[in-house]
Amino acid sequence: MRFLLIDPPHKIWTILRAWVPSPGCLQLLAYLERESLDIDYMDCTLNENPWSDLEEKIRREKPDVVGISVICTAFIYDGMNAADLIKAIRPKTIIIMGGEHPSFMAEETLRDCPAIDYICVGEGEATLAEFLRTVEKKDDLSKVLGLAYLDQKGNFIYTGDRPFIEDLDTLPLPAYHLARMEHPYVGLPSEGKRGLVVNFSRGCTFDCSFCSESAFYKRKWRRKSPKLIADELQLLKEKYNRDIFYVGDNTFNVTRDQGIGFIEEMLKRKTNQRFWLQSRADLVIRDQDLLDGFREAGVYQFMLGLEYHKDDVLRDIRKRHSVDEALKAMKLLKKHQLMVMATLLIGHWEETEEDRDAFLKFFGKYVDHFGLNIITPLPGTPFFNKMKE
Repeated sequence: MRFLLIDPPHKIWTILRAWVPSPGCLQLLAYLERESLDIDYMDCTLNENPWSDLEEKIRREKPDVVGISVICTAFIYDGMNAADLIKAIRPKTIIIMGGEHPSFMAEETLRDCPAIDYICVGEGEATLAEFLRTVEKKDDLSKVLGLAYLDQKGNFIYTGDRPFIEDLDTLPLPAYHLARMEHPYVGLPSEGKRGLVVNFSRGCTFDCSFCSESAFYKRKWRRKSPKLIADELQLLKEKYNRDIFYVGDNTFNVTRDQGIGFIEEMLKRKTNQRFWLQSRADLVIRDQDLLDGFREAGVYQFMLGLEYHKDDVLRDIRKRHSVDEALKAMKLLKKHQLMVMATLLIGHWEETEEDRDAFLKFFGKYVDHFGLNIITPLPGTPFFNKMKE
């Protein structure tokens, strides 16, 4: 039985190339490959004519099952359009969709797009592997945890939560060999083909009201060990000549041990690679004695979710740091010769025009660059539920 995983055609995020190739897809593919399943991968975001190329691939290869990865809510309609196209070409092909949005909105997604047969809810590796084996054997899919679907009478069925993979070190290295690593879009725009987006942990222990990733992983944080991280980075250096990385983990250093272990491994390996990590203001303050070590290990920038310049707004969005802590963290990073990128939110319901001016002046003194986001009620988040009420 042939399984094809696709990242559907969608507009890529110019700054980070929308995670091309998707680290999540590559990790999922590696797991399925280790399970000896017959797999293929198509990253449609890299094709000049993605819709016609997808149609041609479906007609030519006739996959039995197609998985559609939807990395975020912004791409849900692209995923649905891909499902409609595939079903129109091969009505008997089974389509399963995964990702944050379909996981949180499984019933709505299935009813809005009848071309989708199943939703993989939550973490995908074990669920998808069991799903494919069950389909191949024509066994009872209602026993596969983590599946959502509509039965023959149109009733919504959810088989129940599948436990997370507790030890991420049990996962194989991502399937970089299945990605088009030489494609010009596979890289970071500021760094060219030397750059790449990677993931080394899942989830976050904090509960920011607007964050779908924290909700998706139920405020649990799991990580690969520093040794496994270094192994992956060494592979990327030696085989693919990659030496600059945006580490996409929501919070890289939830524990001090993770930061210490990373520093020790990178100094020991001497791979001469550079890193852009995500963290939090309070964790930068906690680990300020490690900042020189991070820099020596190759870290050149921290991205901090600082979000706003007023404590009442920070409390309302459950950010769990104060303006004073944000200021202290930025000053610490500059003191230790580390660049500061801040992710910032605009559009809070109490915001005024004067707030926006003060907002830019406050952060403009300290950050090297920032990502400006409009606060959005993403499915699954406390903010989404508040807006529904």
